[in-house]
Amino acid sequence: NDKVCKGDTVTQTVVLNRLPEPGPIQGPDSVCSEDTVTYHVDGFASSGFEWRFPADKAERVRKQGDSLFLYVKEAGDITLRLTEVTKDSCLSPVKRMPIRIKQRPQPRSIEGKDTVCLTSGLRETYRYPGTENSRFDWQVEGGTIEAGAGSSTITAKWLSHGNNQLTVREVALNGCSSEPVSTTVTVDKLSVNVDRATTIPDQPDQVRLEWKIDKPSYFTTEQAVKRRGSQASGFQTLADGLPSTKRNYRDQAASPGEQAYTYSVQTFNLCRDLVSSEQHRTSWLKGEKQDERSLKLNWTAYQGWESAVRKYEILRRTTSQDREPDYEVVEEVTGDQQTFKLESPAAGATQCYRIRAVRNSDGTFSWSNELCRDFPAYVYIPDAFTPWDDNGINDTFRITTANLKQYKMEIYNRWGAKVFETSDPESGWDGTHNGEPAPAGIYVVKVRFRGNNATQERTATLELLR
Repeated sequence: NDKVCKGDTVTQTVVLNRLPEPGPIQGPDSVCSEDTVTYHVDGFASSGFEWRFPADKAERVRKQGDSLFLYVKEAGDITLRLTEVTKDSCLSPVKRMPIRIKQRPQPRSIEGKDTVCLTSGLRETYRYPGTENSRFDWQVEGGTIEAGAGSSTITAKWLSHGNNQLTVREVALNGCSSEPVSTTVTVDKLSVNVDRATTIPDQPDQVRLEWKIDKPSYFTTEQAVKRRGSQASGFQTLADGLPSTKRNYRDQAASPGEQAYTYSVQTFNLCRDLVSSEQHRTSWLKGEKQDERSLKLNWTAYQGWESAVRKYEILRRTTSQDREPDYEVVEEVTGDQQTFKLESPAAGATQCYRIRAVRNSDGTFSWSNELCRDFPAYVYIPDAFTPWDDNGINDTFRITTANLKQYKMEIYNRWGAKVFETSDPESGWDGTHNGEPAPAGIYVVKVRFRGNNATQERTATLELLR
């Protein structure tokens, strides 16, 4: 049978989908190890994206749409591959992107002291053992870089007391930088500052030392007080093991009337370095009577105050049965003067003097030892005078006196009649009686006076000459 047989027509619908053609992979082609990097491609919104990379060199952090967040592990070269898959399962040609992973500098420890003290000048050298030819970015919180900025070794000057931060980041030649490396540096600026060394106002045979502790945050150690007399060659330990809370010391073994004393306070800081205060020297007052009417004082300068001595006050008290002894300022001299002559001291008393040094900055003062000198009653009776001779010399009879509390003078003629009397040591007899010139001849002078001790009487003869 050569007849052609035709069957029914069968129809098949074929949908032709557009082949995806993603753009190039966008992202850095040179990265540093241990970086997390984002890569992106422009594709269809409804597509999925298959990313491939060597698992030993990188790992996916997450994938979001047409973006990949990739963590790169080790240095080396890798190829990142991308295939776009449409919703109709059409595959794009594979996109490739070569990526170079550069080695990131590995963090290391900063070398150098983590405790710095004022005794070292607050300067310290620090080193970061990084790669040769790298740049090193340092940050000093609480201080400054004095030398070595940009290099692996710096000199830091610490300014702030307490805990400070030192941070460095290494930047290699390939442009990769390490994570910041930090260390805490504790700065102890402890110092001991003597405020004054002074004899005690009501106990001039003892010396009191007073001091302050600056920056005591870490201060828990014991303290010691050192002393050197002006007649000694070295310091001796007066007190050791004083508690850290102690801020004064009374030297009861001193003899401030015999020599000046230099004091210092010592302790240890956080670095276990010895910390010594500045030295303070007391004023040692000495003096000698020049005569019955004057006293010359001299003293050693007070030493130790940074702002120096503004002035010295000369204080005096008199010992007597009439009143309680109190000091009063009788003279003031400048801070560069250490001697003074007192004319006509207080009459009829044992006189005690002290020097008080006054600090220039705030008026703080330091007392010296006490110096006492006895000024006994002094009476000199001339034996003649010549009134009415018109030469103006020796016309009035006066008794020379000093240091008297009580005084009375009486003059009698040869017949026992009183011709003159006075209770004023400065007053004298002009040779008259009842307004008329007294006759020439011998007269009797009686003087009754008292100084520091019992009342005394003296009788002498006086010749009135014409």
